[in-house]
Amino acid sequence: MKSKNIFAVLLVVSALCALPTLASAHERQVINIGGTDYLFVVGSLGEPVVVDDKTGVDFRIKVADPKDPTNASGAGAKPVTGLEQTLKVELIAGDKKKTQDLTPAYNDAGAYKTTFFPTVQTTLTYRFFGTINNTPVDLSFVCNPAGSPKVADDKTSVSLGTGVTRTFKAGGFGCPLAKEDLGFPEDAMTVLGLHEDLHGDMDGMMKTMATDQANNQSGAAITFGLLGMVFGIIAFIKARRSKE
Repeated sequence: MKSKNIFAVLLVVSALCALPTLASAHERQVINIGGTDYLFVVGSLGEPVVVDDKTGVDFRIKVADPKDPTNASGAGAKPVTGLEQTLKVELIAGDKKKTQDLTPAYNDAGAYKTTFFPTVQTTLTYRFFGTINNTPVDLSFVCNPAGSPKVADDKTSVSLGTGVTRTFKAGGFGCPLAKEDLGFPEDAMTVLGLHEDLHGDMDGMMKTMATDQANNQSGAAITFGLLGMVFGIIAFIKARRSKE
């Protein structure tokens, strides 16, 4: 096999190997709620997420397998259904907040989603609040600008409220990518950027029109002033001739 062909094969293999990592860019947490361990898997729909593209919260929850609590595919893991009635998700970006309902995913027990369009490149927080297992919860998952880097599993026990304790955390999910960097075959502009440019053009146009109008008014004033002077001179000449 020629070296070029070998290189091409290696590229294809590398790309295929990267796909599972991209698809599994979610954060996993094991949280004990009201005495029961739950495995949370949280990320965004259709990762990687790009500004102005349709995405959403991808939320999956199971009663954790007692023998393998961090494994969503464990034999003892059981999907948790009905949370659309007791739980909501709040989208947070800086001081901007928006609460949305969770919708059960079709034919996928224990999976929930909600849809939105990210409008800027920013750090997103998915905050879940309500009740699980008759216990109040307030849980936040924050995207990572670096995507889903390889980091050591966090097995520190952390209290997240009365009767709510996190015992495991791993993985992560990426923040929205810049649309401008990914445009092809033409450069891409965000809707917000287009709006700002259009707004700037309109402001510039209004200022130009105001300036032109002011200049026109000044020109008209000068013209009328000159005409007044001409008529005044003519009247003066006529007056002098009438005296002669």
